[in-house]
Amino acid sequence: MRRPFRGGESWTTRKGSAVWVESDQRGEVIMCEGCPRPIPITGAGPPRFAAEDHARRCPD
Repeated sequence: MRRPFRGGESWTTRKGSAVWVESDQRGEVIMCEGCPRPIPITGAGPPRFAAEDHARRCPD
């Protein structure tokens, strides 16, 4: 899996997997090294809050 781009904001899970936000033509997704596929961001609010929340809750 790709690592976050240089200078990008990223978080880590309890087990040390990197979590970051990427944008594509369909919207923004959370990328997590511990999860098998990208997680779509739904709902209101900045995507960074969703990524931080995922880093705290990821079962990894």
